[in-house]
Amino acid sequence: MMFNGFSELPLMIIRLPLFYKHRDNLFHHPWIWLVVSFILSVPYSVVEAIVWSCVVYYTIGFTPSPGRFFRFMFVKFVVHQMAIGLFRMLDAIARDIVIANTFGSAAILIVLLLGGFLVPKDEIKPWWTWASWLSPLQYAQRAVSVNEFTTIRWKKISFTGNGSVGDNVLHAHGLPTDEYLYWLGVGVLVFYAVLFNVVVTLALIYLNRELYILLLMV
Repeated sequence: MMFNGFSELPLMIIRLPLFYKHRDNLFHHPWIWLVVSFILSVPYSVVEAIVWSCVVYYTIGFTPSPGRFFRFMFVKFVVHQMAIGLFRMLDAIARDIVIANTFGSAAILIVLLLGGFLVPKDEIKPWWTWASWLSPLQYAQRAVSVNEFTTIRWKKISFTGNGSVGDNVLHAHGLPTDEYLYWLGVGVLVFYAVLFNVVVTLALIYLNRELYILLLMV
């Protein structure tokens, strides 16, 4: 879902010249343009979430519960909206495809490394722990893991005196076992999506296109 959001980079850069023309001629306010772009991206995120959830969920062998499946799908939807907002923000700040691609690649690398899957949170160096809390993927990982391993399917399998298999799996990867953290993770992802779009709006309002024009001339 993060890599699919990366497709927003060239799309946003292509639209910037026309946007600057409309803005400078006072056709509309930048936040109106962003709201329209957000509304148009919702069906795209819905389709992405449905397709990936149908392909991944039952193929992996996750809990065959409709409620858990739709919660998993909802996380995918929010992650995709967050990713679109992230790369849209990089576009609005960089205003150049080369710079935006560089920032985008670096952002994906950092978010994935600190997301809690490739490197469990407990194995991240102490001086990088604060950065792991800033990674949006950290909260997506927690939401998906809690959604799966707190089900009755995993709770009923237990070791004597050592808790259930689900709790042991979560603890082994440095993840919590409280079910409310699913909604906390979703809430943080929504917050990031809103934050990134607010930064995009501010960038479109206050940053001019001189850098963009200069780079085109070079």
